[in-house]
Amino acid sequence: MSLFSNIQIDIAELADTLAADLRLKYPQLQLTTSKKGDNFNIEGDISGITSVILNLLENAVKYSKDDPIIQLHLQAKGEYVEVKIEDNGIGIPERERKQVFDKFYRIGNEDTRSTKGTGLGLYIVNEIVKAHRGTISIENNIPQGTRFNIQLPVHAK
Repeated sequence: MSLFSNIQIDIAELADTLAADLRLKYPQLQLTTSKKGDNFNIEGDISGITSVILNLLENAVKYSKDDPIIQLHLQAKGEYVEVKIEDNGIGIPERERKQVFDKFYRIGNEDTRSTKGTGLGLYIVNEIVKAHRGTISIENNIPQGTRFNIQLPVHAK
């Protein structure tokens, strides 16, 4: 028995919906979206994929200063869809990038953390991405912030 209910998901349509909802929730948010390509269909669990994108977007807002600037890029690249979420936040030190996907891991220490959290969000995001046969990685977003890069296999049309 599968934990997920697999259906065809147009991830570009889902991303547009989530971006619109976030703009309403955070009026100060500068969120831009872009799309390249023509097949954004993946096979997966809609609640799981929604959770992944929403968690990363909410984290981008949470870990940015007063004027969050977030970019959500989607690109169809043949056999997979790439989803990039970039922010102008505090960033993730290189030495901690792999650890943030560990269960209960939080960046910094209790003295330096200013945001609430359990350390489960990125662990769950990573598990959902892996369950969808995808990958997730973290890069610097120059000049500041973080860039999450997710690759998910496309569903053949």
